[in-house]
Amino acid sequence: MVRDPPDLVHCQGIDNNRLYTLLMVDVDPTVVEGQDNDYEVLHWVVFNILGNDVTGGTRHAEYIGSLPRKDTGLHRYVYFLFKQPGHITPHDAYYPRTGDRRKPFHTRKFAEEYNLGAPVAGNYYVAQYDDTVPGMRAEILKQSS
Repeated sequence: MVRDPPDLVHCQGIDNNRLYTLLMVDVDPTVVEGQDNDYEVLHWVVFNILGNDVTGGTRHAEYIGSLPRKDTGLHRYVYFLFKQPGHITPHDAYYPRTGDRRKPFHTRKFAEEYNLGAPVAGNYYVAQYDDTVPGMRAEILKQSS
């Protein structure tokens, strides 16, 4: 599990004078039979990152580490980095750490909505349920109340 968000973005070609958006999603949501499962789960959004300093950006969705449910196998958590056309003011409300608004999420629709184009960089890791997940879920709920 990745408990804490990264502070910096490291990739070749970052322009320290440009703004970027960093997005993290779980592309393997828990499958529910009889429901549309063609979506992602939003884990983090930071707009207006100048160069590679994530801490200076505008958090729009609070970071949630990987917390896959029991017996759901491996989940791929993907980071996308987009070069922004200019400063972004989010169109919708801030995403707290809890709530149902994080799914269904669609990276392509998000990129279109904010005129971001294709990602300029990306990375991923895989994670699966382990015994630390229940404690982390409880901690998130406690912090959010």
